[in-house]
Amino acid sequence: MPDVVVVPHTHWDREWYRTFQGYRLRLVEAVQRILDMLEKGRLPYFLLDGQTVMLDDYLEIRPQDEDRLQALTRSGKLGIGPWYILPDELLVSGESLVRNLQFGRERMDRFGAGDPVGYLPDMFGHTAQMPQILRNFGMDRAIVWRGVEPPAEHFWWENLAGDGIATVYLPTGYCNVHFWAPLAREERAARHAEFVAAHRLPGPHLLLAGCDHLAPNADLPEVAAEQGARLGRVTDALVAPGRGDMPVVRGELRQSGRPLQYLLPDVASARMGIKQENAEVQDLWERQVEPLLALQRLAGQGIEMGFWREGWELILKNQPHDSICGCSIDEVHREMSARFSQARSLGRDLVDRAMDAFAPREEAPGVLVFNPSGWARAGWVEVVAEVPRLVLPAAADPPHHAASSAAAPDPAGDDLLAFLTRGPQAADEPDRKVPVAADPALAWPSAHLEGAPCVFLGAADGEEFLADILYHPDWKPVRRYRLLAWLELPPFGLRHLRLAAGEGAVGSAPADVTAAENSVENAHLRVEVSDGTLKLLIKDTGETVPDLLRFVDGGDAGDEYTYSPPAEDRLKMSSYRDYTVVEASAARAVLEVEHGLGIPAALLPDRQRRSTLVVNTAIKTRITLTAGSRTLQFESRLENWAQDHRLRALVATGIAHPGEIVSEVAFGFVDRKPGRGLGPLPVPPTHEAVPPTFPHLGVVALEGDRHSAQLLAPGLPEAEIVMGGQAVAITLLRCVGWLSRDDLRTRGGGAGPHMETPDAQCQGEHVFRYALRIGPPGLETHAAWWDALPDLDHVRHAPVVRPTGGHRTALAGGAVAPGPWFAPVPAAVVVSSLKPASTGPGIVMRACNPTPEPRSFPLRAPAGWRCAPCDMAESPHASPGKAVCEVVVAPGEIVTLSLNS
Repeated sequence: MPDVVVVPHTHWDREWYRTFQGYRLRLVEAVQRILDMLEKGRLPYFLLDGQTVMLDDYLEIRPQDEDRLQALTRSGKLGIGPWYILPDELLVSGESLVRNLQFGRERMDRFGAGDPVGYLPDMFGHTAQMPQILRNFGMDRAIVWRGVEPPAEHFWWENLAGDGIATVYLPTGYCNVHFWAPLAREERAARHAEFVAAHRLPGPHLLLAGCDHLAPNADLPEVAAEQGARLGRVTDALVAPGRGDMPVVRGELRQSGRPLQYLLPDVASARMGIKQENAEVQDLWERQVEPLLALQRLAGQGIEMGFWREGWELILKNQPHDSICGCSIDEVHREMSARFSQARSLGRDLVDRAMDAFAPREEAPGVLVFNPSGWARAGWVEVVAEVPRLVLPAAADPPHHAASSAAAPDPAGDDLLAFLTRGPQAADEPDRKVPVAADPALAWPSAHLEGAPCVFLGAADGEEFLADILYHPDWKPVRRYRLLAWLELPPFGLRHLRLAAGEGAVGSAPADVTAAENSVENAHLRVEVSDGTLKLLIKDTGETVPDLLRFVDGGDAGDEYTYSPPAEDRLKMSSYRDYTVVEASAARAVLEVEHGLGIPAALLPDRQRRSTLVVNTAIKTRITLTAGSRTLQFESRLENWAQDHRLRALVATGIAHPGEIVSEVAFGFVDRKPGRGLGPLPVPPTHEAVPPTFPHLGVVALEGDRHSAQLLAPGLPEAEIVMGGQAVAITLLRCVGWLSRDDLRTRGGGAGPHMETPDAQCQGEHVFRYALRIGPPGLETHAAWWDALPDLDHVRHAPVVRPTGGHRTALAGGAVAPGPWFAPVPAAVVVSSLKPASTGPGIVMRACNPTPEPRSFPLRAPAGWRCAPCDMAESPHASPGKAVCEVVVAPGEIVTLSLNS
């Protein structure tokens, strides 16, 4: 008789076809039943779905049960972790996955749990670096289901660095209800026989007894004994750690094809708005909040890590697979927006407080600029500086005073602080002078930053609301000066610049932008509207790329999980309407182009054809080109009032036959191929079409013979290589009205309950930001796509700019920022995190090498500090710390270092 280990479990979606509160009511009932059965010996063990947030959610309602939970966990009867929440692996950043496991580990330690296993039962595909991430948290074995067709039930899953983890595939998934449902004995026996037959190795075999949101049935022990199975833990059915003679499966797991094992890849484009919010808030916390908190710690300032935890918990609670994937009921996603709003608000306040802490205590207006990147930065940065503005009460005539022989100072040449103190003089009669209140802002027609080439963009009067615990809430009149400044910034460095009257000289900074009536250009690129289309000239090679940007729309008769074109689809291509140059200077120019698109209003009732009624849609795109840059930045705006459709931007690359195509994943890049269509439709029952689209975390790069192209599209995580590589299709909207349907041409069955979700039609105004960089070819110059990463990073993560001086002086902390301690890393090394240590007084840095060659860089600890390697859980390695660490990063490797005083 085969050895079958039955693990009692439940799979608990925190929110899905019910809201969080609707599920929690049932969670409390289910956990109470589980605790009773474990304490009474009716069950030897129960797995609480591998996510520890369930404990938090339960204890908020029943805090009196914490001792019971701890006792059962410590005794090994209740299995928890390793995750905080069960995430989608392909739509969230690598750092989010790390924070998720960090929070899960903290709760496991609190409740005394041990022996963690990489639990991945229901993710819609698996990211390539997951084995390396799990190993960093002490896990040497994992369980997977969707996304893989392994050659055997037990296999060795290898990550991009070449090491791996012993992995068990669940051939019948995690939802084995034949040990639970009230079935006849004969049917249970038949289903159990099917389960055993599905295994390919002699055993022991792992069977998870339970399903979505189910409590254990009272007679589970008797049912298991009847089938000749034994109840046990997950580890009872796993192979020993190590590769042994298991077959190897490498990298990303996104296969689909097994009956009923739906990958559901099109969740990457459902409810695109929440993907954009997720990318925005992740970037805020990873690249602004955390590095600035780390700098405060380096400067000797105390920081409140409770706010850090609060922000990340809000973000993580939006990243379960049914949440971030956009495949839940409308109420769930409305609640997600509220959590994103809280995380965004808290993050921005923490950034402002940190910038104020490093602001100098001086009245002279200026700006403080922070580079949130591990790469040094030199480029044009838009800044806004504020000068206090005095508002005089209305009066017929100012009072006359005795004449003064002092000449009126020249504000353009005077010291600003003296100017603020003394004030200008004005003449009301030829023989008499009248002093007026100091209001330098009104006397400045333009301004610049001292020590930086600047282009003055304009000034506007307004008010700034300032308030703090020791600062009375009040509106302060200001004049805001908007500038482009050429700044050189060290990695993770701060720079303070004072504002001065008059325009600054551009000097040696690139100032090669010109604009004509229908074009903008710099030394590398020219974009023009000609013959009713948008064209790109690549000056380095003389190539012309026609149809630089178009929009294409097709019908979608699918649901939140899966794209499904109607049988009689009608694709609609945008047409050019109008253009205008909205900004032009030697440093930057902006061309606005309007496209028109007639989108069929909806599907017809048979859902196989599109309506003949058309919604005329205007798409306005601003294309920004800065001096010296190889990158075009796009911002497209539209209002969507059509339904049942998919809208994509086609961004031309001018590369007919790419030699290499890669896209960004967590801590790395993976190979992609040009799309080849969906194949024959409809698919057979229980099967799923393999889509030509693929997920990405921001960057898609192509290498050509004469030039390379890199597309940056954070928060728009679905792409397809079309026309053999000559364009990248970025999904902007996929508008559907159902959580799940069972009549799709691309999926042979339902994926959830048949519930209407009108909000998933994505009605209303939308803004999409993306960018295209045109670089030299790798074959001729030995450059490669990774050499473009600093440029793309600087577009995605603009410097943080905070006005200083004037009314803000009372908020300034005057802290001394650490000196230039962080040496710039090579272009091929990505610094994904600089953060305060989760526990303890130090800081932590993480970097990865996405290239095929080993890379190295020095890390010099600040004075009095030492650095040492550690794991992602931030547990230090045995090696002693050093003042300077020579960091060597193997291909595909992720390294984490701890710095402590």
